[in-house]
Amino acid sequence: LGLVEHYAKQGVRVTAINRRVDGSCSTPYPHVSSECLDVRDASAITNLISKMAKAGELPDIFFLNAGINRLDNDPALDLQQFREVLETNLMGVMNFIAPLTELNAWPHRIKVVAISSVTYYIGNPYCLGYYISKKALTETLRMFSSMYAKTNLQFQWVVLGPVPTRIFCTSDNFPK
Repeated sequence: LGLVEHYAKQGVRVTAINRRVDGSCSTPYPHVSSECLDVRDASAITNLISKMAKAGELPDIFFLNAGINRLDNDPALDLQQFREVLETNLMGVMNFIAPLTELNAWPHRIKVVAISSVTYYIGNPYCLGYYISKKALTETLRMFSSMYAKTNLQFQWVVLGPVPTRIFCTSDNFPK
């Protein structure tokens, strides 16, 4: 939430997308709206963006932080887990980008900010789907950034530094 808070304090209109199924999507920031939905549901996202566009309520920034990981010490590839991670981490962002690119015009600069991962650079054999999804996400946003550079639709990705979680094989080396 640090980035969302940073933008909110500057008065930037932000829509934060949450995967929470419990419906707790409230936010303490006046310029931040929060939507709870399954990012894998393309029609729900299309409906949300269409509703916002018709009401003239498209935010300055869509902040996309939904992501999952499935750590697996089994060398056999679990295709169901792999598919679920790709559907959430990569296709969830694509589900937002597609309806935004279909708008005829953007009333103001709209930025899509997605969280990538340091695993983009270092990988991890125990979370292959996560690594591939974040690598593909980062490269896709890099391409969209070039394609839409001269429009009001902008793309940005944020790569956070290593966080001492189970996702890193070396997480035991982090200071406690």
